[in-house]
Amino acid sequence: MTDAPDGGTAAGPRWRVLAEVAAVFLKLGLIGFGGPAAHMALMRDELVRRRGWVSDQRFLDLMGAVNFIPGPNSTELAIHLGHDRARSRGLIVAGVCFILPAFAIVTALAWAYVRYGTTPAVAGLLYAVKPVVVAIVVWAIAGLLRTAVKDRMTGVAAAAGLAAYLLGVNELAVLAAGGLLVTAVRTRASWLPGRLGRGSGTGLGSGRGRSSRSADAGPGEDDGDQDAPSGDRTRGASARTTGGDRREAGTSHRHTDETTRDSGQKDSGTDENSRHTDGHGGSATANDRDPSGSDRDTGEGREARPSHHDTNATGEDGPDGNGRRTNGNGGGTDANDHDPDGSPPGATGGLPALLAPLAAPYFPDPTGGQLAQLFLTFLKIGAVLYGSGYVLLAFLEGDLVERLGWITNTQLLDAVSIGQVTPGPVFTTATFIGYLVMGLPGAVLATIAIFLPSFVFVGLLTRIIDVIRNRTWSAAFLDGVNATALALMTGVTLHLARDALVDPLTVALAVLALLLQWRTRLNTAWLIGAAAALGAVRALIL
Repeated sequence: MTDAPDGGTAAGPRWRVLAEVAAVFLKLGLIGFGGPAAHMALMRDELVRRRGWVSDQRFLDLMGAVNFIPGPNSTELAIHLGHDRARSRGLIVAGVCFILPAFAIVTALAWAYVRYGTTPAVAGLLYAVKPVVVAIVVWAIAGLLRTAVKDRMTGVAAAAGLAAYLLGVNELAVLAAGGLLVTAVRTRASWLPGRLGRGSGTGLGSGRGRSSRSADAGPGEDDGDQDAPSGDRTRGASARTTGGDRREAGTSHRHTDETTRDSGQKDSGTDENSRHTDGHGGSATANDRDPSGSDRDTGEGREARPSHHDTNATGEDGPDGNGRRTNGNGGGTDANDHDPDGSPPGATGGLPALLAPLAAPYFPDPTGGQLAQLFLTFLKIGAVLYGSGYVLLAFLEGDLVERLGWITNTQLLDAVSIGQVTPGPVFTTATFIGYLVMGLPGAVLATIAIFLPSFVFVGLLTRIIDVIRNRTWSAAFLDGVNATALALMTGVTLHLARDALVDPLTVALAVLALLLQWRTRLNTAWLIGAAAALGAVRALIL
């Protein structure tokens, strides 16, 4: 097997490459404490520094690009790196394996939360892990700095981006401003008034060029150059060189112009045929596409589906009086209830029928509209959400607490806390909430729904990322975004350090982790594992 440091696929048996991708991202998902910045640092250490799958430039390009699509950035980076390694199958394997450890851990914690009414204490474990994670992120930033800051302008964009982030400016606005700033400076030759028209025979630039050539050629040649049209300077110079007079040059120019007009008429005919073909094709495409009709059919189908659980045993619609489940016995249906055909209530076939036995104790009508509503709610969040975990909190509160009333604010805060302190993507908060609302089926559906848009967006992004890098203006924009993204990563690290470095022991752990990364090639997984063990021992002693 050969590595592909510039973004190409790896050579070797397909199953072996996919197995490597699965193993790497399972490990990264298991040790990925600290949020997106830490995840990206771990990926850079594992895939750039240790395995050489991609170069630092490629890694930065992907890191900058995923900041402009909705969803969890570190998960999308993992998905794209998997695509670089093993194409479409690698895209799916990398994303699923990165999410899977967090899904399993959060599901177990959600079960304990429902069973015992509280979450296990993990503060002692994270006491020693956080400073080590900060050191890993700092080392990654140092390694990427030389690649991201290529010149003075990218340095200015990075410094301005860091200042703006610390002042509370929206992250997406900071990234866009950094990209536009670098693009404007690098492409100024094409839009500054004094430079317009250079090489085109018109404008200020061409006028200066003619003056310079006239001064070198002498008075006689200057007159001839002024008589010739600006677009025909080359032909005029050829006529002067062969000794022809201006009338002969003019005749030649007129003949050339007539030939050009004839060619233009032929091109016009070709364009008309092309437009006719395009118009025909466009009409067919317009007639083939009718998303609104499909949506209406789907909506009518859901509205027409009969519900077998309009009321529960107490005569109340849905969950308990607060609109949410409080224990395994409340709000459920009687196990002896059956539909007229003898099937369990709501067993309409397919996936809902398989999930109904698992969900029945936890959520009324798990196979009806509420099942679809849970899925669609998290699908919407995954498709439109930009920003940090605080933005996720706002979305979840608006939909699940205020609009639907499925969980309380206390349960929401507990869910977000679990997502923050467990390894892997923070979006596994959806897993916790899905379990609270609908048990294991809810956890599975909520997780699939919130991450599904990321797979779709990255699949589309893989088709254009190389084109972006190969165009002058878009490459400049990407360089500005990369520098600004590294600045945002630095700002996040400063916040992490403020929370992690709380006493001399945590500072010593961070310094030790930095020294080990500098002097050895020790895998960061060992650093995090040792820190977790130390935190657990300290929690037991104290």
